[in-house]
Amino acid sequence: MKQISHQLVRFFEKEIGYNTNKIENENLTLKAYKNYYYSSPIPDVLDRTILETLNIDELYRFFNKIEIQNYKTIITQDFVNFDFDQIQVTKDFSIQINKKLLNNLTIYPFNQYFTKAFAQYLDKQDQTFKTHNVLGELRKSDLWKEIDGELIKFYGYQNLEHQVDEIFQNLNKDLQDAKRDEEKYQAINLFHLNFELLHPFAEGNGRTGRILVDILCLQNNLFPLNFSGANNDEGYFSNIKNILFVKQQKQDFALFKTEPLAWKDYRKKVYQETLSLLKNKYNITSVMQMFS
Repeated sequence: MKQISHQLVRFFEKEIGYNTNKIENENLTLKAYKNYYYSSPIPDVLDRTILETLNIDELYRFFNKIEIQNYKTIITQDFVNFDFDQIQVTKDFSIQINKKLLNNLTIYPFNQYFTKAFAQYLDKQDQTFKTHNVLGELRKSDLWKEIDGELIKFYGYQNLEHQVDEIFQNLNKDLQDAKRDEEKYQAINLFHLNFELLHPFAEGNGRTGRILVDILCLQNNLFPLNFSGANNDEGYFSNIKNILFVKQQKQDFALFKTEPLAWKDYRKKVYQETLSLLKNKYNITSVMQMFS
């Protein structure tokens, strides 16, 4: 079995875990991340009556805590037990990762404020409450997000499943054809950009996409990529926005055929920074040391 080492688990807990959550929440401090990550586990079933007593600020902090605890569950329960030689990264696998990341985050009252794509609506025909989206499935509604003050529409949901199938098929083919590590990184990052272009889930696309990158890197004996959570030109969000935003503005949803040069330059910089951090802080200097 190919399982990750204790040192690499620490790297995910302390470095990638903080950054991937800060990308989605620019106000997240390292201190708050550690408090949430290392606090006592949250029950699998939450008491909604208690949630309803919280004010909006308390509710948001509790929401953040659950997000980070869900990430912790994937690292400490899934990553440590994965046999990275046997994992099959498929559409269904990505759905399971997304479901775990959103555990307890799509219920009321969270879905009234933070995960609105899962909010209930009244069906006037049969007078029952329903939701457009279901946790554990691809989204069944169109998705809009405000980016730099402009409302941007993502790929429509009607043909979404076909496109998602295509990017996974392309990923598998590209990895099979790849002979060098650089070609493998190109295949994984091309998949990641197309995944984020499609935004296949109602919520949690960024975190899900980056975890898939981590898994694909380890599966292919590559160093993971510690994308920066910094809110500036060096950060992940700024770089991915600059690439996807232009296509989304034009409603151009044609899949990327090759990794864009701007992203490749950013990705290579992240790679060098990750190697340096692994070496100097975690004493990992080779791929072999990532595994136990």
